[in-house]
Amino acid sequence: MMGCKTKILFFLLILLMALLVGCKGEGSFSTYKSKEYGFSFLYPDSFREADKEEDRFAFVDEDNNAILFIINENPSTNEIRELGREQAYKDFSTQLTSKEEMDKQVKIIRTKKVSWYTYAIDFPSKNVKSVVSGTLCDGKEITIVLVTKNEDYEKNMEYYLEMIGSFEC
Repeated sequence: MMGCKTKILFFLLILLMALLVGCKGEGSFSTYKSKEYGFSFLYPDSFREADKEEDRFAFVDEDNNAILFIINENPSTNEIRELGREQAYKDFSTQLTSKEEMDKQVKIIRTKKVSWYTYAIDFPSKNVKSVVSGTLCDGKEITIVLVTKNEDYEKNMEYYLEMIGSFEC
């Protein structure tokens, strides 16, 4: 278990450093504008929009790596850290139980335009990594989740960082 926590903290460190430095992903990007929810962001051209539902949609690439968007119309609070703790508790419910452990996993970052909660999850038995970030936009909680195969992590993390950094309400 200690190894898993170390890996999670390592992924968060990479995420935070890249956001602070202003990472610019490789490849070309297109703009996604949601009139319905009032936000926009850049997404990599190598991903295509798929699986759209009323409150969620996804972008996937040819290897089935995905970037998921989940819109919660009625967040339980308008405090970013608390929203992050709630989401992390759902995701880590079998592993983390104390408030102190939640605080260690959930970090708050600020891009040029938006504050985000963020944390990472490693699924070594499935060869998958995931990064979860969330923010508030016009009273709605927007959660963006990267789910990527380990071998595609670096490239897709750059794409994810570009999306997060370009997000506008």
